[in-house]
Amino acid sequence: MEPTAVCVSAILERCRLQAGESVVVTGPGPIGLISLAIAKTAGARFVGITGRSSAEGMRFEKARELGADFILNTDREDPVKKVQEMTGG
Repeated sequence: MEPTAVCVSAILERCRLQAGESVVVTGPGPIGLISLAIAKTAGARFVGITGRSSAEGMRFEKARELGADFILNTDREDPVKKVQEMTGG
């Protein structure tokens, strides 16, 4: 439960995510994947996750299962540039 509580606190209380906002989660580890699920459940319009080539396979696949709208491999793409393109700045 503690990892979930950490994510809820960070996303809903500290960041004050509002429905309709866009979210980028850095890293598809356990905390990142839980954060992705919470952001989607909280009504974020556009939720993506970044990760390295080592996350290809199980971690990126789990992100897809949890509803990631996009997945960026930071070894292949500049995440800042790509997110700005996808979100209109």
